[in-house]
Amino acid sequence: MQVYDSTQRDVPIFSTLKKVALSKDLLVILVKKELTNRYKRSLIGIWWSLLNPLLTTAVLYYVFNTAFKSKFSATNHFIPYILCGVLLITFFNQSLTMVSDSITGNAPIFTKMYVRPELFGISAAIAASINFSFGLVPLVVVCLWSGVHIGIGFFSIIFVLACLFLIAVGLGLLCAISYIFFEDFRSIISLLLMVIGYMTPVFYPLSVLGPHTRPIIESNPLTSLLLIFRSGMGDLDVATPFNWMHAGVLSLSFFLIGMYAFHRLWPRAIVRL
Repeated sequence: MQVYDSTQRDVPIFSTLKKVALSKDLLVILVKKELTNRYKRSLIGIWWSLLNPLLTTAVLYYVFNTAFKSKFSATNHFIPYILCGVLLITFFNQSLTMVSDSITGNAPIFTKMYVRPELFGISAAIAASINFSFGLVPLVVVCLWSGVHIGIGFFSIIFVLACLFLIAVGLGLLCAISYIFFEDFRSIISLLLMVIGYMTPVFYPLSVLGPHTRPIIESNPLTSLLLIFRSGMGDLDVATPFNWMHAGVLSLSFFLIGMYAFHRLWPRAIVRL
């Protein structure tokens, strides 16, 4: 049994990713563990990935149908429009929370044997990605029912999923380290997730925003990802080249910054577990 050496510092990011890739068998086991633990006491299991966004969309549609439906053009479909937003923000919240809790939740392992801690964060993000993939099933059904034509743009979801994955891992590892040093940071993250949810156009179009508010909302990378997502789902919205560049650059930046900070702080964090 190899005990983690707390003197190991400044492990290169790409070297760490290579080690994670070489541990793919363990990664598969951890992903299965994440999914099993999440649904082991649930009666309908992973089907919550389908039911939860549908129920949330139904509530948002009932509440905001009168306020915002008239703001859409004749080619827009309000229900699939909302469902796209619900799926994206749910995946972001779920994946960030799972990655953030993955380190402290497996603390006994790190104090007894050497395992790359990033494996647990990455496995949590993969498990959340699988849940998101299941959530695409009701979205496609709702789009077809609403008369939305889904074309080749559907594959832009791969880019959206990859960016969300990078953001979740990067920010999640930052949160995981913060949780070890400052327990109160959990409450701060819960508050920030609520704020980010409202700052993402889940149930409202950008056109209803004022000239001072709209630039702030558009600076949110989740806004760009949501526009790309909706654009791929039958042109429910319009995504520009700037949205693709904005989302890609920020997602990669969050990932690299999160990985680097985690490497620098982990030797000091592990002694606190």
